[in-house]
Amino acid sequence: MAKKCKWKESGATIDFFSSDALSGNHGNAFFWSHFSLRLSPTCALSVYRRGGESVLMEEETIAFLSEGEQTLCFMNSDIEVAFDNSWMSFATFISYPSVCLVNIRAADLSCSFNPSFNGQEFVTSFDAGFGMLMGSVKGTGMWRGEHIAVKGFGEYKCPIPYNNVEGLLRTVSKVTKKTLCELYPLDADAAWITANVTGQYTLPRGTPPEKVCETLFKPVRCLIERNGKAWRSLVLALCCNMLSSQHFDCTRYIAMTELLHLGSLVIDDIQDNSTVRRRGPCVHVEVGVPAAINAGTACYFMGPQLARIHELNAEKSSRIYQLYFDVLRTGHAGQGLDLHGVDYLMPEAVRTGNSIPLKEALQAIHMYKTGAAAGGVCRIACTLCDANDEVTLALERFGTRLGLAFQIVDDALDLCNSAAKGKDFAEDIKSGKITYPVAIAMGHLGSEQRERLWILLHTEVKDDNTLKCIIDLLSHTNAVAKCFEESRLLVKDAWDSVSPHLSESFPKALMRVFCDYLTERTY
Repeated sequence: MAKKCKWKESGATIDFFSSDALSGNHGNAFFWSHFSLRLSPTCALSVYRRGGESVLMEEETIAFLSEGEQTLCFMNSDIEVAFDNSWMSFATFISYPSVCLVNIRAADLSCSFNPSFNGQEFVTSFDAGFGMLMGSVKGTGMWRGEHIAVKGFGEYKCPIPYNNVEGLLRTVSKVTKKTLCELYPLDADAAWITANVTGQYTLPRGTPPEKVCETLFKPVRCLIERNGKAWRSLVLALCCNMLSSQHFDCTRYIAMTELLHLGSLVIDDIQDNSTVRRRGPCVHVEVGVPAAINAGTACYFMGPQLARIHELNAEKSSRIYQLYFDVLRTGHAGQGLDLHGVDYLMPEAVRTGNSIPLKEALQAIHMYKTGAAAGGVCRIACTLCDANDEVTLALERFGTRLGLAFQIVDDALDLCNSAAKGKDFAEDIKSGKITYPVAIAMGHLGSEQRERLWILLHTEVKDDNTLKCIIDLLSHTNAVAKCFEESRLLVKDAWDSVSPHLSESFPKALMRVFCDYLTERTY
């Protein structure tokens, strides 16, 4: 039934981008949508909907149906508004609906419409709620028993799914998990297996698709479904949307960054005799070493295929393939050096107290294993977005330093008893591995302490007392704190170098906030 009404207005304070604004609520707790639709040459419909967590902002819906000189108003229970499907913005990591349905029974009107194209996001600031969907819409409907075409303009602002970087990473992790589960299916048919796995060598018989899924995909799915940090996908998405003048959908390219990482985790856990990964058993513990090796290495080759790199133009695909294999080769070199260890440098460090060669060797390992992959992600983004050489080199250097800092912090966190990390406490120290905190400590301990630390690390079976003695020696030099400080300086230097090459934008602001978080994280 049509009613007279009064619409209460509300606003939000617009603020400049700031690295600490993410922790506030600001525009995060309320939502609204507004659609202005043309139903016929003489008829228009406007629908408003808003609400929020505050009792002062109870959910309200109102519609105005104008035909000629007559306007009818409908409110709340008179109107049914529903949203379906969704797409995620890789500039703000907000999900928006792909379809809106409106039903006003009293007017004998129902319609469904969708954005003319995805990516019509108006990005604002932290304080104003990050962004909103704003653009043209089109669809169809029924009015008074007749089919109608609908077109118009819409706005959609939803509550923000995160208010800190950990929340942001959880949001990215969820979309990464969803994407990888779709790309790494457990129920693929024969046509999919042919197109994505066996290709031109497919045989007409003897290859049950369910067995391929069971042996190639299922072992890795257990890691996918436990959710990782997904920071590499975050960096990829932010880089692409910092560089692109339009919204850049990174969904398919997540396959390449994440499957490369997942494959390395599976193999690394076998080589390190690890038992726990992402708060659960390692893949080789669940399916056995042979099956884990096969599934893990397959990830390296499935990534580019599922990212459909071959569908890019010849120049871009060639550059990305070359870069991808550069990263793989470099990563394997780093893993080889890591497996060999840096024990050969310890006697000299014990004798002289000069730990610089030890630190440089560990930096090389971390750079090859993690820094190169992060730098590669940044360079892939530059290739996809046609960045010039100057920007490409600056962003790649930024990525390598980010990866190096991440790994130094990871070494430090091995000594922080955090259940959230998803690994055993002091796992590296228990295995006698020389890590970055050990290298730092060797440069600050006295001669007798250095020798004692080296003897303790060499102890084959480390009981609680031995472990405590090692950690006490490291704590005496503030080695963990020094790791964090060194990482902060690395990231600051990298950001200061790349920032002038990037236009101010919301993705750039998010990247800056992530950099702050990277060296302050606790897991």
